[in-house]
Amino acid sequence: MAIITSFGGPTSLESLTDHLENNKMAPIERIQFADGEFGEWTVSENCAVGDVVFFLCDGAPIEALGNAFDELGSIDDPAIMTFIKREFILHKCYAGTIMAVGKVASDPFKVDPDREFEGAPGRWHANISSFRQLKNPISVNDLGDIFTLNQTGCVTELDDKQSVKLLATVMFGNLR
Repeated sequence: MAIITSFGGPTSLESLTDHLENNKMAPIERIQFADGEFGEWTVSENCAVGDVVFFLCDGAPIEALGNAFDELGSIDDPAIMTFIKREFILHKCYAGTIMAVGKVASDPFKVDPDREFEGAPGRWHANISSFRQLKNPISVNDLGDIFTLNQTGCVTELDDKQSVKLLATVMFGNLR
């Protein structure tokens, strides 16, 4: 089996500030700076060790990051402004693209309720290995009818035929 896991980023001034103050990288930055072993990420509870994970940058944060700019009217903090601008540029560049691929390296586990964040209750995570960025991220629009993205969650499960077709399309001469 393979899955596509969609990720966004900080979508409010509060979450941006939290990332900045706690020296956390936003999801898109984790993908840009990772290589090989990746740590944990959201997966399907049906995943097994060895399943392929495709990482899709969601376009939704672009609007949210723009709204965070509007919230900054009374804040005079250059670090926050720089962080928001960087996030906005990265998401504008990669929105709607499969940016990376990896493999499930552990059995899925339910996220501890203390670690859940608003809007993401009950998520399943697994450790990811063999992580690689794509030299040329692929637009979902260019993948035709290989699959239909899950519109109610961040994980789309692919059947064997979809998995093989997407893997061949994405992997052909495209790993860094």
